Amino acid sequence: MRAEHARQLAGESPFDNLLHSFAVLYGEEGWDAEAVPRYERALAIDERVLDPGHSRVAGDLRDLAVALRDLRRNAEADACEQRAATIRSQTSQGEPATAKSDNK
Repeated sequence: MRAEHARQLAGESPFDNLLHSFAVLYGEEGWDAEAVPRYERALAIDERVLDPGHSRVAGDLRDLAVALRDLRRNAEADACEQRAATIRSQTSQGEPATAKSDNK
């Protein structure tokens, strides 16, 4: 139980990790249409569990953008890439990327 709680505090959800792994697998097999909803769900979980400006959210957005671009959904991919770049810029300027707290 402690290990699971520690993973959750660190923003790692076993379900999120599984979804992301399936999305990567689908993308590697060329099944981008199947990968996109899984990337989107993993992103939604990370945004809820972590701050929406967390560096892991930027990685989720980057992966989603690749799958969207493969599907020629370029406007959506551009939006994801822009948001990921903004998050990376903010986190590189020293703004903390921490898990959400119940005290907010």
